[in-house]
Amino acid sequence: MKRLHLSPALPLTFILSALFVGCEEFLSVPWFGLPGQSVTSYPAQVGNRWEYRRTGYFHNIRLVDTTVVFIFDTIRATSIVEIIAQTNLPANPGSGDFVTVSVFRQIENEVSPPGPPIVSYAYLQMAQNVLWMHGYAGGTLAVPRPHNDNASVVLNGQTFASIDEMIEVLTWSIFEVTQDTIQREIPPLKSIQYPLQNGRQWTFRPAGRPWRIDKRTGPLRIGTRAGATVRYHELRWLYDIDGNGQWDQNIMLTDEVSSKGLVNRRIDIMDFQLIGPGGEPLGYFDFRDEYTITSMHVP
Repeated sequence: MKRLHLSPALPLTFILSALFVGCEEFLSVPWFGLPGQSVTSYPAQVGNRWEYRRTGYFHNIRLVDTTVVFIFDTIRATSIVEIIAQTNLPANPGSGDFVTVSVFRQIENEVSPPGPPIVSYAYLQMAQNVLWMHGYAGGTLAVPRPHNDNASVVLNGQTFASIDEMIEVLTWSIFEVTQDTIQREIPPLKSIQYPLQNGRQWTFRPAGRPWRIDKRTGPLRIGTRAGATVRYHELRWLYDIDGNGQWDQNIMLTDEVSSKGLVNRRIDIMDFQLIGPGGEPLGYFDFRDEYTITSMHVP
């Protein structure tokens, strides 16, 4: 009898952006938001700090190979994001021009299953009413993570070495990150377009880098986050991983963005397939990953 251990343990860099219905329905859901002033910029000042509780788990499990014993982890972790500095990066390779960016550091500590802290960095700039993504470093692809060498994950025609890599690529959309080298985005990516307005949509990643990702803003809402009343917009990520010109219906990623920054994130991945070393299907699964803010220091 074969045994397979599945672990969703990996960090998500929140600013690299970035739910229960099909995509066509999701895109046509009516919005009922609050009137009032929109969110106009991201708080990218040194010293700002956010703490989150992370929970990731599998559900809706459909086994194909009944000889495989699946062991499913539920990941529980704490994540701290802090702006630790501002620094200058070359605007282009070999250029004498520089751009000043804020350095976002994320430290994720796994509570269950236990693991060492994982540190990653994002380099962002708030300018011209846009939060620009210039690069990142660190992340789990530079740190050995537990996964099964005899199985791969398939999602919308793309094959990944592990579930960790699949989630990582959905949010970073790159396949290699090192701890000591900044992975640059040239030209920079438009992470958030301000002011946030209901129905505004823009391209975060164009096709070929490696696939198209758009983001769409929902209406202004109000809620209690980390003990504070905040106005926020839901920011939906739209994926076209298989390049067919249609938004993928089985990947739902939603950020809640306020004037205080990112206050929640939820990812739902439905109907991904686990395949054996010979390409045989082992089973189909859904996965949910949630980040809930527990405290924030944003003057």
